[in-house]
Amino acid sequence: MSLIAPTNIKSKSIFLIHTPYQTSFAFDLIVHLKIRNTTIFCEGKSVLELATAALSQMGAYAKGISLVEINLIKPQNIGRESFTLMQENIAKLHKEIASSPHEHTHLYISDINWPTNNYAFFNLSKQIQFSLFEDGIGNYLALKKNKREICRGIIRYALSAVNLAPKFTPYLGEKMGGEQPRIHAQYLRAPRLCNSKATSIETPIRTEKKYNIKIPNNSFIFLDQPYAKLIGVEKYKSNVEAILSEHHSLGYQLYIKQHHFSSSDIISNSLTEKIQTLPNHTPIEEFEIGENTVFCSFNSSALFNLKLIHKNKTKCISILLKESMASTGSSQKTIEILKSKYLEAGVDICERTN
Repeated sequence: MSLIAPTNIKSKSIFLIHTPYQTSFAFDLIVHLKIRNTTIFCEGKSVLELATAALSQMGAYAKGISLVEINLIKPQNIGRESFTLMQENIAKLHKEIASSPHEHTHLYISDINWPTNNYAFFNLSKQIQFSLFEDGIGNYLALKKNKREICRGIIRYALSAVNLAPKFTPYLGEKMGGEQPRIHAQYLRAPRLCNSKATSIETPIRTEKKYNIKIPNNSFIFLDQPYAKLIGVEKYKSNVEAILSEHHSLGYQLYIKQHHFSSSDIISNSLTEKIQTLPNHTPIEEFEIGENTVFCSFNSSALFNLKLIHKNKTKCISILLKESMASTGSSQKTIEILKSKYLEAGVDICERTN
């Protein structure tokens, strides 16, 4: 099978995106593969706004790209309202495919677990080709679904059968879906770091991007992750505050970039006035970075990407909270795989006790 995505006049490409980073990656992939005749389905108003801004920088490619807003539906959303929202998404997706005059359709999704992606992958025509594109650390680790996740999938399926949750099809194997036979390829920033059985292809960042946000020299940037609910808000805050205090004492200007799915304030101590908050709906990969910049996070694929982009210009640190990771279902083997991937990418590891 050819690894070149169909880009000719007889082909239609569709992207399903629901995060700021996916927005950035989708446009990079469109340019890299020279994809034409593209519709991007954006889950939620904020993602649509980001995609609209990105589209304005696409030059000649913009003429072949259309944007469609659909409902943002998360895996934890249940109830009749979420079922109805999914039905609306499904109707728009079917309408787009049915109205296309092109002979072939290729769908690009981040994974097969996200509700709208799951429906598309398991229910659309078998003639439609699918590829994965990078969403996060999960694409690199290629972990199998554990018992807890399998049970959640069965529950989602049961609820969807009585219209109390979006339609969902349970599955086994890799969480992201890389080993599914229908997956044509997986597009990543650093395919050499990937464990998946899927054919992984490198997708570089566009060099012609315009950076609207600039970070000065000697800055320390903490990249928030939505872990507070998993490990406890107070435990999360205490670790973040300790990390920031350590680097403030070293003379760094402190920044926090809150995760787009995070809902709680991260900091509430004496450092608050010394910390600047960065826009959370612009991927950190699209910031212009000054010299001697340090990035720090827990488990984030952004650390991979930042080392690829800026190399020795930046230092990237991954904070590993072993006890907390174990409490969220991560095995010791998973933790060791994660550590090895970071070290291979040039990311420093800092292990902390809770």
